Amino acid sequence: MRDPLQGRLVPMQVKTLLLDPAQNTPVLILQESGAEDEPGSEDGIEDLASAGEEGRRILPIWIGLFEASAIQMQLEGTEPPRPLTHDLMADLLESLDVQLIAVVIHSLEEGTFYASLRLQQGDELFDVDARPSDAVALALRADAELFVGEQVFAALTSRPEPETRRDEELKRWFENLDPDDLGKYTM
Repeated sequence: MRDPLQGRLVPMQVKTLLLDPAQNTPVLILQESGAEDEPGSEDGIEDLASAGEEGRRILPIWIGLFEASAIQMQLEGTEPPRPLTHDLMADLLESLDVQLIAVVIHSLEEGTFYASLRLQQGDELFDVDARPSDAVALALRADAELFVGEQVFAALTSRPEPETRRDEELKRWFENLDPDDLGKYTM
């Protein structure tokens, strides 16, 4: 496996969570970081992997309901009555004296995003493969940095035109998405 930290990495932040009304599926919206950003705000969504507010790119990732709930709870500062899976993992890393340095969403292959956790134990750095949704949920709990490889944006912009009806519907939905509508579809 190639080094996921190889190549240009774009600092990102969680912008918001939306619900795709066509598929009734949560969508995690990441945006290039900016100095005045606040995670969880609900504006700036203009087009798939294109410029958001002030020219910063966004990256939508369709995720599962459980992961969306865990991310939303963290964004809202809500403590679950018992540890969720991502809380357990963060506690486990801490008890083993392993630090989550960063999460890197490093590739897009056949419509699937791939991510790695960059971990450090003592002087040793190592990477662990993870789903982006789990990696982001863990990064929020561990206050770790979040990056997307430039090659992911390149892969998105070089994708062929949508071939399926679902792809066409989703593309139309993003093209017609008005930032004022975002409150209507939040998780």
